[in-house]
Amino acid sequence: MISVNDFAYPLAAIVAGLAFVIQLWRMPRYRGDPACTALTASLGFLAAVFFLSVPVVWKWLGESTGVPNIAGVTAQALVIVFAVSQQAFILYWSEDRSRARKKTLWWLSAAAIVIAVMYALFFAIPNPGERTRDFAVTYAGFPIYSIYLVLYLTTFTVVRVNVIRLALRYAPHAGDVWLRRGLRLIAAGSMLGLVYVGVRVSAVVASSAGLDPRHWEVLAQIGAALGGILEVVGLTAAMLWGPRLSIVRQWGNSRYHFHKLRHCGRRFTTPSPISHWKSRDQGSLNGWWSGTYVFC
Repeated sequence: MISVNDFAYPLAAIVAGLAFVIQLWRMPRYRGDPACTALTASLGFLAAVFFLSVPVVWKWLGESTGVPNIAGVTAQALVIVFAVSQQAFILYWSEDRSRARKKTLWWLSAAAIVIAVMYALFFAIPNPGERTRDFAVTYAGFPIYSIYLVLYLTTFTVVRVNVIRLALRYAPHAGDVWLRRGLRLIAAGSMLGLVYVGVRVSAVVASSAGLDPRHWEVLAQIGAALGGILEVVGLTAAMLWGPRLSIVRQWGNSRYHFHKLRHCGRRFTTPSPISHWKSRDQGSLNGWWSGTYVFC
């Protein structure tokens, strides 16, 4: 059965992957800049998340490793690492480097512990077979998965809320207009990520109540894909496409004003017969007087 995963996640993977490759190619220019390193890493992790979530890749990884649904827990682990990397980008940009380093190392250590526990819980859950399109919904019926999900979503939500807080806090103070817009797009994408969290929590509650959470699973998929694309756009706004868009806009405005002035110049230099008049005091002034109609 075809689902949103079959076209939304590949699209998000392509967008994030292209941004990662371009940013990786630009890395030598910013060697030694931890903010740029965090930005590049976050794009790479996000691309990997969506790549693993594509059903074909999901199935291939399960068959290659002999562990069905290993792509699911790996993708969710990478989601946490992506969120921490994204937060590191904002921290290194907005705070003192030593302070940002301490905070980033703390978050990375916490993420490593959470991910290790997630893998341990995953292998403790009875494996229902490969679930390329309804992994979370299927696993929602297992009690151990509830512990796994609480741990994963709590970590994800805390980091996401912190990213939103930092982005909205520092956006008004950003000197560059594209950095300001980028931070706000990051916040918007992170908010869509919280929609994903809500759907995941509702899946566990619905399974306990005997309801089928597959009916609204599409909301989680769309929220994750659209939020991810927004965050890619936001992360790359100041360093990749934003300044170039401004250059194109300036070029377009210059061309527009050039043609407008050229049109006015033609109207200004075009002879126009205004009057043929005769003055009783000054005598006859016969001839055509060249005037102009200027409509600029």
